[in-house]
Amino acid sequence: MTNNAYHTPVLVEETLWALACEEGKIFVDATGGGGGHTRAILEATCPDGRVIAFDRDEEAVEEVRRSLADFGDRLMVVHANFSAIPSYLPTLGIERVDGFLFDFGVSHHQLRSEARGFSFLHDGPLDMRMDRRQTQDAATLVNEATEEKLCQILRTYGEEPRARRIARAIVTARKGKRIDSTLELAQIVAAAKGGARRRIHPATKTFQALRIAVNGELEA
Repeated sequence: MTNNAYHTPVLVEETLWALACEEGKIFVDATGGGGGHTRAILEATCPDGRVIAFDRDEEAVEEVRRSLADFGDRLMVVHANFSAIPSYLPTLGIERVDGFLFDFGVSHHQLRSEARGFSFLHDGPLDMRMDRRQTQDAATLVNEATEEKLCQILRTYGEEPRARRIARAIVTARKGKRIDSTLELAQIVAAAKGGARRRIHPATKTFQALRIAVNGELEA
């Protein structure tokens, strides 16, 4: 997989300025992604600056290790959520770093991958796990959570005004057949919301809410 599969990092110059990158400094890229920002930081801190990059997505970790292998031991890539940073850095003998970079949310690569189930633009398994080592995926949540729990998730993480109607529609639909695909869920949500065609897909907030809930994004 080439780095073209990952989105081009944005605001690179602004990021380097904000971090005050200089040679010899040590930085943590808490959400490594495809490694675009990590590469820029390593180049800006030559010849001996270091970056410790964290990501819980195994595909992202593999991509960073592959595409940035030329930086050698100046780069360390850790397959873990950024919540592990405080406990992990001491094991490397690192007592302080010069800056942290956090770039939250789902990556372009994850959205484009049908197998990951983050998007309703492609039909795929209802997964949405950033770290596929975890057991609960979106299908488990959609098919097993109570109507009340689903409603709470949609309101809290998606600010969905029709949360109750959507939650009820999901519970009704799964009584007849387990909901396992992204397009199936998107169609259920669209039917529940009804009305004219919108500029924004009616399932947008639902998918956002489920993704946040599945990955515990606001708990890390």
